[in-house]
Amino acid sequence: MCFRARTFALVLALLGLGSLSAHAQSAATYDTTTVNGRKAVVIGTSTAGIAHPVQGGDVTWTNDYLWVLDDLVFVDEGQTLRIEPGTVVKGDPGTGADASALVVARGGTIFAEGTARRPIIFTSLKDDLTTTEDRSRYFRGGWGGVIVLGRAPINPEAGVHDVEGIPPNSFRNVYGGNDPHDNSGVLRYVSIRHGGTVLEEDEEINGLTLAGVGRGTTVEYVEVVGNKDDGIEFFGGTVDATHLVTAFVGDDNYDIDQGYSGRGQFWLGVQNRYYADHAGEHDGGEAEYGGEDSRPFSTPQLYNVTYVGSGRNGTGSTALNLRDNFAGAYYNSLFVDFPGALVRVENHLDPEVGDSWARFQEGTLQLRGNLLGRIGGRADGGGPARRLVANTKYGPVGKAAAEQLGLSDAALPRRVSQSLARQNARTTDAPVRTLQRSPRGFLQHLNPRPTSEALRVEEAMPPTDGFFAPVDYVGAFSATDNWARSWSYLGQGGSEYPGLGLFESQARPDAQRRVE
Repeated sequence: MCFRARTFALVLALLGLGSLSAHAQSAATYDTTTVNGRKAVVIGTSTAGIAHPVQGGDVTWTNDYLWVLDDLVFVDEGQTLRIEPGTVVKGDPGTGADASALVVARGGTIFAEGTARRPIIFTSLKDDLTTTEDRSRYFRGGWGGVIVLGRAPINPEAGVHDVEGIPPNSFRNVYGGNDPHDNSGVLRYVSIRHGGTVLEEDEEINGLTLAGVGRGTTVEYVEVVGNKDDGIEFFGGTVDATHLVTAFVGDDNYDIDQGYSGRGQFWLGVQNRYYADHAGEHDGGEAEYGGEDSRPFSTPQLYNVTYVGSGRNGTGSTALNLRDNFAGAYYNSLFVDFPGALVRVENHLDPEVGDSWARFQEGTLQLRGNLLGRIGGRADGGGPARRLVANTKYGPVGKAAAEQLGLSDAALPRRVSQSLARQNARTTDAPVRTLQRSPRGFLQHLNPRPTSEALRVEEAMPPTDGFFAPVDYVGAFSATDNWARSWSYLGQGGSEYPGLGLFESQARPDAQRRVE
């Protein structure tokens, strides 16, 4: 669809901004049109980033217009994008060179600050937002996603790296640096929907990419739903993140790579019945960019996470896949309904190659104070040991390590499983208020607040460092509050747009409908 038929003068007249300024020739393209009867502004790619002919490099997208990304739209170094509460941004469908996405380059800043009643919504131009029935529950890849690039440390040996799929040039696709406090702005009450288009072969865009983003950046109350690739991926960096939601994505809910060392609390991940990989796929280094032993290792500290798997016969299997010297920790979290196992810990046969089994042995990789419910429910899930520790292509946890310890391959996963069992609690039930599936396994209703059993788990105390909230429960929700219900697509979708209504209220809804 081509919208570029209006002139800048018409744009300015319609926006009430007066005549064209002297620096218009270096400005981005802002064309006006209507989409489904609504006033819209279409933004194309430009060497000037988002520079506006009147506002210059400090641009505000207001909620009285629909904003359409017609291409890769960049917030360049030195530029600031402000997005008002209740604003809707849609990406034009396309792949490869025709893909649309919002990219905040290093040194650029975004202030997308929605509210619980008026979240900021990013979605596809194919989504009219008037009903949840206009798009298939399997609709993914309808546009790109949101990409934020910062100057915080990453572990590839060069110290900087190119984000995958974005055309290379002198500055726009590069992330990483040496400033752990780098500030890329604010993402608050933001819902990102139906993204993940293909940029290049085997390179889809994540719903939200945070690459080398520093802890000066605020990320809270952010949702990714229906993305074709990962929900949220952290490529190194130090950014902290709270109150996150990822659901029904085609790959991993949360992916961690390249030495990410931030803190997280109150994360929800909900898997799809048919298209799912891991709730968490977490790597340390990468072989092609300096090796698995590149430092810093990925060491995120994550508290109060709730991960809901794909169900007894779902395509998702293991909740956590930990590889390549990942050395982070999950505390006070709730894992439920994973058909395979809780965790796969990589151990290479080659002792010269770094792995997460070594980090587990030294005690930096931790899973403690968590509650595990209905783990390993698949008919071929194996015995109790395999319900916690999955096989890998390197052996259950590693043939080399087994021989070194004088253990058989069958005994080693039991050793790890016993360690996990001592530090976590297990239940045969789902430790959430409601987790209701159809006879075919589709998720129909979810009340993610914990049961009384979840309130009795002995928690690990988080650090008193000013970031973590001291709470007395496991999982992402308290017994009395569902913080995701009012603004997320899984819940109500905000005051202006319908949501799936997946979250069950105090009174159980009568409607029994599929929501995937």
